[in-house]
Amino acid sequence: MKTLSKLDSLALLIVLGLWSGNFVATKIGLNGIDVLFFSGWRFLIAGVCGLPFIKMPGKNLSYLLATSVVLGTIHFAFLMYGIHGAGAGASTIVYQLNVLFGVILGILLFGEQFSYLRFSCIVLAIAGLAVTFWQKSEFSASLALLSVVTAAFIFAYAQIMVKKIKGMPGFSINTWINLLAAPQMFLLSYIFEGNQWALIPQIPVNSIFALLYTSALSGVFAYGFWYYLLQKYPVGTILPMTLIVPLNGVILSVLLLGEIMTPELIFGGAMILLSVIGIYLHDQLKLLRFRRGIDK
Repeated sequence: MKTLSKLDSLALLIVLGLWSGNFVATKIGLNGIDVLFFSGWRFLIAGVCGLPFIKMPGKNLSYLLATSVVLGTIHFAFLMYGIHGAGAGASTIVYQLNVLFGVILGILLFGEQFSYLRFSCIVLAIAGLAVTFWQKSEFSASLALLSVVTAAFIFAYAQIMVKKIKGMPGFSINTWINLLAAPQMFLLSYIFEGNQWALIPQIPVNSIFALLYTSALSGVFAYGFWYYLLQKYPVGTILPMTLIVPLNGVILSVLLLGEIMTPELIFGGAMILLSVIGIYLHDQLKLLRFRRGIDK
């Protein structure tokens, strides 16, 4: 099992830093732009920004197309709807369930080790999710949180799809996914949201800046580094590191958006984050035992 080098650790910190503000920026952007239209522009801008890093896909084209549908269009449609309806703070906490979904998929699809600690963490996360849903009395808000949960599962599954793409740099993978997902999202926007192009002059300036942040910084640089790390290291090594994102995201949502953290959300969110920490500690213990076995 591989550990992060110093340079790759810096890359991961950059990813986590950019992602920390992503949910808040997305919420600001969605206040002035409809969900699917916002997502389409996000993919388009990110794809254009990534053109200098693009590499011809070759035999990976089919994998890239499938990944753009799952990780791009479907994943972001659920995620954006969830952020718009549930708020940035709640969404960034619930979205961390992608770590637990990654563990469950690893057990079911690849026969990874099933332990009492992992089982306990999964149960704790489910309980935390139940508490978090409890504080959302409105049906629309609960439906939005459920949309975030769905997006978290899709993200975890999509990481398996990304690992099947061979011989392409992370920035190139990211660019192709963005370019392929953009027309898909614009088509869905036209079908479900109508002609949004005519409303472009009415978009607030802060929504435009938020769109640029989520597309260029988070969409290009952060995801590009992420795909690079994902190809180089096991999913279980880098995925738990995203724990810092919800903590920073909640703080930013309170400071910048004025969102209120209810006791239910704080308690349920803490249960979810503790379950993620448990998974991370479990993987670190496995790594330590593996190293000791080699040294003997």
